[in-house]
Amino acid sequence: MTTNDDFDSRLASWLTTTAPTAEPDGFADRVLEHTARTPRRPAWRIPERWIPMATITTPTTSLGSPPWRTIALLSVLLVGLVGGAFLLAGARQQLPPPFGLAANGVIAYSIDGSIVTAETPTSQPTPIITDTGDDGFPWFAPDGERFAFLRGGDPESPDAQIWIANADGTDVHKLVDADRPVWVEWSPEGDLLMVMSEAMPSSITMVRTDGGGSSVIETDLELVESPTFRPPDGAQITFKGRDANGDMGIYQIGRDGSGIVRLELDPGFQTDLFYYLNKPYYFNDPVWDPTGATLLYHTLEPAPGAVTGPGFRLHVADVDPAGVVAGERIVEFDPLTDDEFHATFLPDGQTIVFETIEVDEHQLWIASTATGASPRPLGVTATDFIHYQVSPDGTQLIASWSANASAMTDIVQVDIASGTATPLTIRDDYSWQRRASPSD
Repeated sequence: MTTNDDFDSRLASWLTTTAPTAEPDGFADRVLEHTARTPRRPAWRIPERWIPMATITTPTTSLGSPPWRTIALLSVLLVGLVGGAFLLAGARQQLPPPFGLAANGVIAYSIDGSIVTAETPTSQPTPIITDTGDDGFPWFAPDGERFAFLRGGDPESPDAQIWIANADGTDVHKLVDADRPVWVEWSPEGDLLMVMSEAMPSSITMVRTDGGGSSVIETDLELVESPTFRPPDGAQITFKGRDANGDMGIYQIGRDGSGIVRLELDPGFQTDLFYYLNKPYYFNDPVWDPTGATLLYHTLEPAPGAVTGPGFRLHVADVDPAGVVAGERIVEFDPLTDDEFHATFLPDGQTIVFETIEVDEHQLWIASTATGASPRPLGVTATDFIHYQVSPDGTQLIASWSANASAMTDIVQVDIASGTATPLTIRDDYSWQRRASPSD
């Protein structure tokens, strides 16, 4: 969703001053080819990952006192109440655990401006919000109890509004007006929505989900992208940022706006060949494992064997709570692949799904982050950026892409173990609810 306002001028300046004497053969063509296929930043929310949540206490309802009759009758009623309490406790829906595996809940998405849910991606949908015919982009809270959604048509609209509702579509109410809300994410505890707006590209707005107002975090950077709460408690926010020199980096800041620090990742990146032409494409899509100890991101790396020049490569880094990087390594599966990027952890925290580009072909893969691991294709191939979401139980994913600018979006459900893909007819603003596993 962001644009590179100064790239064209930088490239023109370089071609004018440097290319006549120093340009490697065909380099400009390779730069333009590479930037033309750089993936778009996901709009509205972060569908590629499940953010771990803190434990939420379920409120209890006190029972009224029984009528006073006789001691015997009181004893009978007390026995009945105790037994009923145990039955109620067993029947009350439990919340998912804070981290790790959860059970798959319903799928929420929109049809003709109404919010619907379906028990599985292939089930018939049930409308749950049909108020205006102008609703979409539902996104479940980490505990699965509520979801936020967009009213007003389009995330690019200055008249968009963020609304909130219970998972069954009840208690629908407006939360906040939002001027072009291109990024929305729930806090682990569900008490905040973190909102990014194209109208405020260097700020993060924290909106209380109880209707208690909002506050703005000013980062003093030129641009903020891809903010995410850091597990386990969401006390810190991690994001990609651009400073006054045009350099990108991954930053960490308290959710109250305190203690901003740039993570010292990928040492020596400024010395990469042609770094100054490719600044915008460093330090992309930061995402944490469920423990909040390991950071996964992708960035440009020199790729001497690749036809298209520098390519995206995945990095994993161990980062302490203060933002000190204890260790980092590149996770590269095929050095000759143009790009390996756009990755997320499965709920086990050890396995990742990632995307590749080879010439014009995009694919999804799965692999361990262990050194020497071999990836396995997931049977999803496209000619455009692939949007995907892993199920809460880690056994499935939904992937969507557009064959071209005018084509309908293709959507499939993929069984991760077998790579079997099943076509879906749902809209691509889907969100997958988390539920407690039977053992919880």
